[in-house]
Amino acid sequence: MAAMRTPTRTDPPQVGPLLAHATHLLRAGRPGDAVVPLREAARWLPGNAAILHDLGLACLECGRIGEAVTALQSSVAVDPGFQDSHLRLGIALEAAGGIPDQFRVDQWQQDFNKDVAAGKIPSLETLWIMCDHTGGPPGVAAAQADNDLAVGRIIDAISHSPVWKDSVIFVTEDDAQDGVDHIDGHRSPGYVVSPYVIQARGGQAVVNHTAFTQVNMTRTIEQILGLPPMNQFDLVASPMSNLFTDNPPESNFAPWNHVAATVALCTTGASPTAPYYTGVLSGYTIVNGACVPTTTTARNLRKLKPIEKAWAQAKNKIFNGKQHIPDAEDPVVVNHWVWYEATGYSRPYPGEAKVLWPAAFRERISAAKPEIDD
Repeated sequence: MAAMRTPTRTDPPQVGPLLAHATHLLRAGRPGDAVVPLREAARWLPGNAAILHDLGLACLECGRIGEAVTALQSSVAVDPGFQDSHLRLGIALEAAGGIPDQFRVDQWQQDFNKDVAAGKIPSLETLWIMCDHTGGPPGVAAAQADNDLAVGRIIDAISHSPVWKDSVIFVTEDDAQDGVDHIDGHRSPGYVVSPYVIQARGGQAVVNHTAFTQVNMTRTIEQILGLPPMNQFDLVASPMSNLFTDNPPESNFAPWNHVAATVALCTTGASPTAPYYTGVLSGYTIVNGACVPTTTTARNLRKLKPIEKAWAQAKNKIFNGKQHIPDAEDPVVVNHWVWYEATGYSRPYPGEAKVLWPAAFRERISAAKPEIDD
């Protein structure tokens, strides 16, 4: 790796020697030592995408993951198209413990905008945004907010595009995992968004209560695209015909605008009182309720209660290094942890008499194995 940014005549005189020194250190295989001159160059030329990019790469190579994320995020914010900043940011975020759904939407948005400009929108696109699985490093509330915002941004982008009049968006979960209610233990939320979806009857919003499955959704997509069934399951599944109308009102074609997240996406933990979180991730600070990149380390806003600290440590053991492995965590343990964090460790899990410590699940945590079933 070598520093890619070369000095220009308009640079402050300090920048040239700093970049030359950084280049020498990088070529000598000393990225950790190159961080200091690159950091100083970024101070003299704030908002320079190239210097921030090189600083991020140097930090990434020497293990300064938090600073790498911050520098690369700043580079992308200044110039989203600069070299491979988006790719490197994804690597840094993965090294930090997980890729936010906002990053996934950013990547998709770039491709979608290019396709719109070229007039070549694919007939079918599939997107996997999955931070509502809550593995971290953000807290449960922040992870769910990240996912909700991502869905809103996708619908916003498509509905404001020329293809909205010919589009339908299907949103579903991979499975229910938990959440038994008065109807069934397998239900998951499903959404269908399109100008041709029946949105209201008699002035009231429509919630369709038909018992559909993911295969019904697949069958519906196949019929819309004129594709044959893939196997006997989608062959016999009914399309979701009762969701749609051939004659939608003109108001159905109005675009949707996403709303901002009400939970800061860089926060950890949960609290029953404002600000409703207990900590902030490395590389961020909160300003007016929004996450702003900094060079700070992760910190808690207050001393954690013993049970919060115990579950935070257990969470690291449950999820660390497993985010990319399907079903690698024990669902009973994860269900309890999500419930406890979402309720501020103040309410017992449904059907139980008290809030349990992670020691109660020691055997489950140790015995958890991936269940590769698809």
